[in-house]
Amino acid sequence: MVQESGVEIWKNSLVAMRTSLASSYDMSTAVEEQRRFLKAWEGNGLEYIVFSDYRRNEGKRRLSDILEIIDYAIERIDRCDIRAASLLYLETLDEVALFSNWAKILERTGERSGS
Repeated sequence: MVQESGVEIWKNSLVAMRTSLASSYDMSTAVEEQRRFLKAWEGNGLEYIVFSDYRRNEGKRRLSDILEIIDYAIERIDRCDIRAASLLYLETLDEVALFSNWAKILERTGERSGS
């Protein structure tokens, strides 16, 4: 019973993390696109095009990679004992955090270089 509840809690946490990441990405992209679109409307459209291209291609690909990590853990966690499920959960959190940090670094680098 304790094992099932722990595994279910970790699984539900991963599902919630996945949903939150996807929703946050979509919302922040829409807000930033709107902001840049309005700025482009005033005469500087290149920034909007570059941002939109990145977020819809490279950014979405990076998000998909993070979501795949979470999906893989969700799929495997039910087949683990409590100790292995705990380790899988913690490893997934570490991987998602690392991948998210790298994505932020790449985005900031891209913005500074003008691409």
